[in-house]
Amino acid sequence: MKLSTQQDIEAPIEKVFAAVSDFDKFEKTLMQRGAKIERADALDAPAPGMAWDINFGFRGRQREAKATIEELSGPDTVKAVAVSSGVHGYLDVELKAISEDRTRMKVGLDMRPKTLPARVLIQSLKLAQGKIKTRFKNRVANFAKDIEAR
Repeated sequence: MKLSTQQDIEAPIEKVFAAVSDFDKFEKTLMQRGAKIERADALDAPAPGMAWDINFGFRGRQREAKATIEELSGPDTVKAVAVSSGVHGYLDVELKAISEDRTRMKVGLDMRPKTLPARVLIQSLKLAQGKIKTRFKNRVANFAKDIEAR
């Protein structure tokens, strides 16, 4: 299942990249939503190889995931991979400077099932694909508004 959207942000590309690579803030957001998250690396600064072990509730069950930053090349690319009980998720964020104070952010999420139960899960998500796409686009738009407000 693939989700993608793009958003134009009234901010310079460096500011947008700083927000996209603020992993401490993402950790806090996940914890506020009830997830338990632990760093699984010893890196001091954002870099490829950063990893987290995440425990969260989804559809009435506790799930575990391992997220890793695959590519972090500023100021235009962030790629991450998350693996959770048979589902591999690939996040791709691309930034492009449209002008000095305007940036286009493209966000793509590709979830691929690796087991039969994961295929059933992804298939059930596809049934609600319209609603999920709308929520995805709204979350990215809200993130863009937060960046502009900073």
